[in-house]
Amino acid sequence: SGRYLSDAQVRSYGKDMLDHRSGNCYRFAALFCCLARGLGYDAQVRTGWVPSYSAGRAPHGWVEIRENGRTYTYDPDMQHELPGYGWYGATYANAPIAYGSW
Repeated sequence: SGRYLSDAQVRSYGKDMLDHRSGNCYRFAALFCCLARGLGYDAQVRTGWVPSYSAGRAPHGWVEIRENGRTYTYDPDMQHELPGYGWYGATYANAPIAYGSW
């Protein structure tokens, strides 16, 4: 919580996403992370929280990619659920949702 998934977790969750063709935010992020790493990006799956209507804060996972000294967020689960809000390539300052650490 409030940290990065280990490389072993990323591989395991990404494989699970491929095997079952569905998954939660952590599996979406892990598969995206594996693909980004395969293309040479410095990618990590970040865990933390996002705002929730019912619970205040909901556990969530997304991808951070570091490039040219900047960190960008990529949220494939939110892109799947709520397309059209700019979930890919945002900085924390301009992301369509507040991401937080526990």
